[in-house]
Amino acid sequence: MDVRFLGDDDAVSAAAKKKKHEHKDGGTREDEEKEEDAHRDEILARIQAAEAEIDRGDYREYDEETIHELAKDVHERGLKKLAAERGKTGTRG
Repeated sequence: MDVRFLGDDDAVSAAAKKKKHEHKDGGTREDEEKEEDAHRDEILARIQAAEAEIDRGDYREYDEETIHELAKDVHERGLKKLAAERGKTGTRG
């Protein structure tokens, strides 16, 4: 007995592969890879921007003495940001 499939072999093969790679949450490995690629591209863009800042001289150097100034500055900015957020939402605390 000779049986031949008359459908589109490529489409059937692609559908089978896609089904094989589906995750429990309904996503596919391909979706996951696209997300990872986008995340990697974002990281690379941030690295390139940082390297450009360094090349332009837009940076500060810190040593054992001045690192405390950095910590104090970051702390103060955080407190101001927190106060502003609380002011917008009307919460106290």
